[in-house]
Parts: sequence; structure tokens; C-alpha cells
Amino acid sequence: AKAAGGGLHFVLGNHEAMIMANDLRYIAPKYLEVTKTLGMTYDNLVGADTEIGRWLRSRHIVMRIGRWIFVHGGLAPEIPIDATNLEDSNKRIRGVLGIDPTTAPPHADRLAWAFAWSGRGPFWYRGYFPDFSTDGVFGPTPPQKDIDALVDRLGGETIVVGHTKVT
Repeated sequence: AKAAGGGLHFVLGNHEAMIMANDLRYIAPKYLEVTKTLGMTYDNLVGADTEIGRWLRSRHIVMRIGRWIFVHGGLAPEIPIDATNLEDSNKRIRGVLGIDPTTAPPHADRLAWAFAWSGRGPFWYRGYFPDFSTDGVFGPTPPQKDIDALVDRLGGETIVVGHTKVT
């Protein structure tokens, strides 16, 4: 990427967030075998006190590079995020990584926790794609003008998402 004049950036997705919260439902069996071979549990590998755990917890959840907005799942248009609070939103979500997504402890930043784990937030939202927006979790596909307004609020031109079904 560098040789071509670009760079490589890593945006956290739902699977990284899940494993940091010790939700291993979607871990490939070969990776669980690695932990057995090492005599460790998965949370020992990605805990906040490990090298990879610290690295994961330092990554962005929503990133703007130039006029491009990158996010794993997407963002529902009504999400309270804009160009002025983008870094703060990333920081707040990083602060709740590793917390069980089913039960926010009382000391957690509840707004960030809800934002991180909501079906309308950055790890899970799939509402831009009609095939995924009919199950009630993501709501109907928003009108293009609402997506455009969100992208404009974030100071971008285009939003790029990665959490899509590959068939």
C-alpha cells in the first residue's frame, strides 16, 4: 500500500469486539485449537493487558481519511455522531470494549456501550443494504438523503462498510 502511495488502516469490527468481550460464538475451531495448544483461554490472548489486546483497543471504530468514512457495519442516520465528536466517539467506544454486550455494568459509559452494541451502531448496522434491512433490527433502508446527511455530518463524501454478506 505504501509503495502505491497509500496506507493500511484497521477499523474494528463486530468480531474483534465480540472476542474482546469473550463472546466466542463465531470463532473458527482452528483458532480455539491454538488456545488449547498454548494452554490459554481466548480472553488471555486479547485481554487489555496483552500486546494484541492493547493494539485492538487502540484502533478506530469509525475513521475518516480525506473525504472517505470507514466503518465496519455502518451507522444508522440518526446516530449522534459528527465530525466534531468523531475522535471522542471512538475513544468512548474503546472504553467499553471487553464488557459483556448483554449486561452493561453500572460503571460503564452506558451511552457508548449502547452505541457499540446496538444493531444501529458501527459494529452491526446493515441498514444500507435492502437484503438485511427487513428483519426489524436494522429498520428499513434509509432514504439516500438521510445517508448523505450522515456522511456530510461526518465531513465526508462517501461511506465505506465491510460487514456485508459474501455469497
